Amino acid sequence: MEPLERLTLNGVEYVRADLIPQVQPSRMERTYSVQEIEDLTGVSYQSVYRAVRSGRLRAVYPNGTRRGMRIKESEYLRWIETSTCEST
Repeated sequence: MEPLERLTLNGVEYVRADLIPQVQPSRMERTYSVQEIEDLTGVSYQSVYRAVRSGRLRAVYPNGTRRGMRIKESEYLRWIETSTCEST
């Protein structure tokens, strides 16, 4: 007798687990605090805030608060890249 691949009971379809395609969970982008940016780059936190205020570095505030500014990894990398290009 062959193992069942699919079985329907009371309108619910059951499928063998090894037949279900595995979906990779979406990766949430890492975020950094201003202090972490300062530690990573050696740039003072005042300069990081200045870059945010001037629009050169985009930041988000979690849950709509005005505290706990977070900078996405992609934004941080873009900012570093453009900052190093401007200084050369």
